[in-house]
Amino acid sequence: MDFDRVVEDVRLLAHGVDPETRQEFPADSPYHRPRVIRALMSAAHALEAERGRRRRRRALPANAGAPWTEENDRRLVTGFDASRTIRDLAAEHQRTANAVKARLLRLGKIETDDLDLR
Repeated sequence: MDFDRVVEDVRLLAHGVDPETRQEFPADSPYHRPRVIRALMSAAHALEAERGRRRRRRALPANAGAPWTEENDRRLVTGFDASRTIRDLAAEHQRTANAVKARLLRLGKIETDDLDLR
């Protein structure tokens, strides 16, 4: 089952609605009990948070988290010394801007006070 569908189904159940028929459950249904509603709402929030994490992971550049090689470092420093922007360097190296800043900091090319400059 599609993850987004699961999130939607749990959300509907928390609101006392049958996910298949879209009809509200009868008043004496367990889905109208406060304890069940709270549990389902908590589950829905957890699932939505997981959905957000999954989307962010998919959005990461290809080299995110990969180790830096000497060649990567050389190209990074050369690009930085040529006044290329952090955004451009991140795109070239397929890494996040924060990863590029952290690497430049580690390589002694910038200081902590410079992290927001480019």
